[in-house]
Amino acid sequence: MKINWYLLNAGKLQKQPSPTGWPKEDISQPGESWFDIEDAEPEEIRQFLTPLRLHPLILDRCVDLADIPGVISYDKVVLLEFPIAFDRDSESQAYLTFVLQSPVLVTIRHGVMPAIDELAQSLTGE
Repeated sequence: MKINWYLLNAGKLQKQPSPTGWPKEDISQPGESWFDIEDAEPEEIRQFLTPLRLHPLILDRCVDLADIPGVISYDKVVLLEFPIAFDRDSESQAYLTFVLQSPVLVTIRHGVMPAIDELAQSLTGE
């Protein structure tokens, strides 16, 4: 599993070292965190998301890709899941899952999505 961690503080997005101590990292620090997860197994995703105490339906949806677009809102958590690329030659479609629970945004890539890397680089100025 690869995790890219970005911190939005004072209007600037800054790349952080990969979180090795999650959930021991203090997510209540100033600013908002964006965790972008790539190449993760279902159990790795579940383990990473468990400290956020998501509703079981949201957690299950993040782990078990349903291959259909969806939106779930529960309490102060929003999940969005939708296809990113429509490649007719591919047997499986790439899906992107967003989980937003202030002050944390988690994106989970289910497939190859280089545009997310390009977006992050443009936002951090790297």
